[in-house]
Amino acid sequence: MSSPTNINLNDLLPPPKPDSCNAEVQAGIAYPDVNSPGNWVRDTSLCYRYPPVGGIFVIDDTFVDPYQVSLSDSGQTLIVNRTSTITLQLDSAVPAFNVPAQGVWNVKIKNLGTADITIDPNGLLLDGSAVSLLLAQNSGFELSTDGTGYWTYGNFGGGGGAIPTAIAVLFADAEVPGGTINGSNTAFTLANSPDPSGSLELYLNGQFQTSGTDYTLSGNAITMTVAPSTGDSLLAFYRYGSSGGLFVDDETPSGTINGSNTVFTLANVPNPASSVEVFLDGMMQRAGVDYSLSSATVTFTSAPISGAILRAYYRFISATAYNFVGEEGPAGTVNSSNTVFTLAHSPSPVGSLKLFLNGILQKRTVDYTLSGSTITFTTAPTTGDTLYAFYRW
Repeated sequence: MSSPTNINLNDLLPPPKPDSCNAEVQAGIAYPDVNSPGNWVRDTSLCYRYPPVGGIFVIDDTFVDPYQVSLSDSGQTLIVNRTSTITLQLDSAVPAFNVPAQGVWNVKIKNLGTADITIDPNGLLLDGSAVSLLLAQNSGFELSTDGTGYWTYGNFGGGGGAIPTAIAVLFADAEVPGGTINGSNTAFTLANSPDPSGSLELYLNGQFQTSGTDYTLSGNAITMTVAPSTGDSLLAFYRYGSSGGLFVDDETPSGTINGSNTVFTLANVPNPASSVEVFLDGMMQRAGVDYSLSSATVTFTSAPISGAILRAYYRFISATAYNFVGEEGPAGTVNSSNTVFTLAHSPSPVGSLKLFLNGILQKRTVDYTLSGSTITFTTAPTTGDTLYAFYRW
């Protein structure tokens, strides 16, 4: 009878399974232990511990909006306890560990505050869609990745909270506010309440109106400081919460500006057509009055004169989510000598920046230059001038 083989019982156990947090993983190929015949060992130099160690991380009102959810948050439970809304922005590149056996990135998110949370996929897909998710009070879920996008699962934390719902940006383009233009009426009503309120661009006869000076906004109610005169044109562009689109910013339509040509062509067919904003020398043109649009062709009623500057902004297909800034007052002193002003963010793309001085759209490279978030004017704005910026980043 042969003598039994000496077996290390530890080697009968399956190798440690990679977990989503705090798992010690042993790698390498087992080989005979020369110092102990019959036993098998693994190279312990390849042992590692999956970071991080898990735990709870509380996001309260002291945190700046948005909060960037990153690789280092993996394995943690993010408890959001705020009285104001916040966006949890996911990485634009799917988080992945250097060693695959370290596991798959995941976090748990729970809303214990009184305000909603927006989960922004930051250009990737979330549950197969490029739009954000809204997480209401007392609801939560686990968030992980398949290596190409993000997925939610479960209803972490219970509490009877609402299931997260997809949200995206809805646009109102060239809307004529309800109300009589008769020289005495100052009250007008939008079909929806702009959200955010700063996304509202209101034009009177093509002239950009300044919130708080030319009008006030409460919900969907506009109150003009001075009643528009009979025959005036009032148009509103704003966001309020279906899908957005690919944006074209600061495009110069193709066509000769020579005082006789009236036909110009856009690079894409605007969708919807009402999203088109055409500016001639900084003044917004009125669709159906100053020009007509057919597919991608813009036909002017009167030919732009030689030297005129023509710019167009529009959307053309359904697409992803963006960060928007509306009616921002750039930092800097308006004192007739200062020419340098700073935005809160760097516009991306740079052409998305619409900069208005006293309601007139300024022309980039002519009236000002842009470098990162820094605006440098060719001529210093005069004391008392109003300066507002709209852009994406």
